[in-house]
Amino acid sequence: MAGLASPGSAAGPDPALRVAAIEVDGLRRTRLEIVTRELGVVPGDPASRIDRDVIATRLENLGLFSVIEVRTEDVDSATVTLAVRVRERPRLLPYPIAALSEKSGVTGGAALLYSNPTGRNDRFEAALSLGGVRGAHVRYANPWLAGNHLSAGISASFYREENRYEGFTEETFGAGVTGGSYLTADGALRLSGGASYLALRASEPGETISPDNRDRIHAVAASLAHDTRDLYRNPHRGHRHAAGVVVNGYGLGGTVDYTQWTLDLRHFHPRARGRTLAVAARGVAQPGLVPGYRQLQLGGANMVRGVPGAARAGDHALVASVEWRFDVAARRSMDLGLWMLDRIDVGIAGAVFADAGAVYGQSAEGLHDPLTWSDVAVSVGGGLRLLVPWVDVLRLDVAVTDAGTVGVELAQGMKF
Repeated sequence: MAGLASPGSAAGPDPALRVAAIEVDGLRRTRLEIVTRELGVVPGDPASRIDRDVIATRLENLGLFSVIEVRTEDVDSATVTLAVRVRERPRLLPYPIAALSEKSGVTGGAALLYSNPTGRNDRFEAALSLGGVRGAHVRYANPWLAGNHLSAGISASFYREENRYEGFTEETFGAGVTGGSYLTADGALRLSGGASYLALRASEPGETISPDNRDRIHAVAASLAHDTRDLYRNPHRGHRHAAGVVVNGYGLGGTVDYTQWTLDLRHFHPRARGRTLAVAARGVAQPGLVPGYRQLQLGGANMVRGVPGAARAGDHALVASVEWRFDVAARRSMDLGLWMLDRIDVGIAGAVFADAGAVYGQSAEGLHDPLTWSDVAVSVGGGLRLLVPWVDVLRLDVAVTDAGTVGVELAQGMKF
């Protein structure tokens, strides 16, 4: 884990010792309690409760620091001090937006991440894009307002997107609120939920459920996840199992009525020299009358990579993936000597992968369309991941499918 240092064994000092004090050095904007509540120990606790590797991982998952060092220092024969030294990332991080998709072509733009504005690890983001997807969004999130990681977020967006699959332009306005909380003291079990509103106007008739070419989707969502991953943006060990439901319309109003059920299973197995074997499976079922623009595409960066995006679409999907991940250039803290670009940590990772999946069901066309073996597509490939603080992971993958097609996928964030 580049940028982190935890001298000594992970098990901590002699269990007969006590923690006399906790010292945190290097905070410039972040409030002290944001760090101390992640440590899992307080003065007076047995020193055996100190696990330096766990503490360093928790602080890394905050996304605030480019350097983290955790150590214990003997005070006397009966007590120790837990000492933490951090180096904060820049508060303002401008970054480019770049995307390439068959649906909308080339999209470019810029965004600004205002990290930690109140010192509570909150985030404000604003973005503007041009090209195939034109528009803007704003988001604000606070991951821990109170209680057991009680979180909240709010967002709004307006976009005009060229839908090359169907040959029309989508114009959307969306807004939403989210929240969640841990259900267990160790943070492994989390309940999340939210509500959203989306208004969509199509430039051509017949593309919406509503006859006036304007759909309005009122939705509420809930999910339950059991998460033991060590790191969130680039996991090396642990798992994340999640089940969720999104209710669109019905008693909520609007012009669209369907439900989305999701089951997402991810496992990460550490191997020698920092390598990771990652496996995942996901199923999505959408009973109801699903608009064509909300159908699931078989191809794309987060489905079966390398498959042309317009190859197949359906209401339901099954997808499985396996990746062998490895470091190309281990992540480390850098000073670039430029305003807003000092104290950043960057790295490069690689992966080889295989995907398999299928989409099926065509409720909007009145077709039953059951799942068959002919619906299944398979691809293999490899790619690079640029690990940077402002987008977390910038991913470039090249894949070859069982049909002989080759696709290049550019996306932000890990596939799983």
